Amino acid sequence: MRPCLALVLVGTLLAPPLWADASRDERLEAAHDYVQRAVADMDLEEIVRSMWRPTVAGIEASGTQLTPSQRRRIETLYYDIYTDRLRDLMLSQDELMADLMTLDEIQALRDFYATPEGRSVMQKLPKILNAQQPQIIELVKSTMPEVLSKMQGIVDTP
Repeated sequence: MRPCLALVLVGTLLAPPLWADASRDERLEAAHDYVQRAVADMDLEEIVRSMWRPTVAGIEASGTQLTPSQRRRIETLYYDIYTDRLRDLMLSQDELMADLMTLDEIQALRDFYATPEGRSVMQKLPKILNAQQPQIIELVKSTMPEVLSKMQGIVDTP
């Protein structure tokens, strides 16, 4: 091995991790600040709506027509079960961010979110996901036979 390449490899192995720019506590504090603001402004009802609507569509596609009362009860069921749990899950993102992102990245995200454009973007993301969900479901359904066939081939071949 050439000496220069050896030095690069040793230096790479001994280099601190990418996120060593600040302590985890500093990253966690910045991430916590961002997550608290983002979740407070998040349209959790839209996210939960994106969860129950495909279920209802699937029930109705199978031939069972739901009454408006049944649809409202299903909607209420989903809101009751998922809203607080989803909020708690989203609030726990600060831990993941502190482990996976640099302080500069977290601060940039927080600073972007603090702008009117950033807040608007973050508030629209659930609507974007909700609008694409039917396409994603259709993509998975249309490719599942191929995926399962190829997976079976992988499983059957030692």
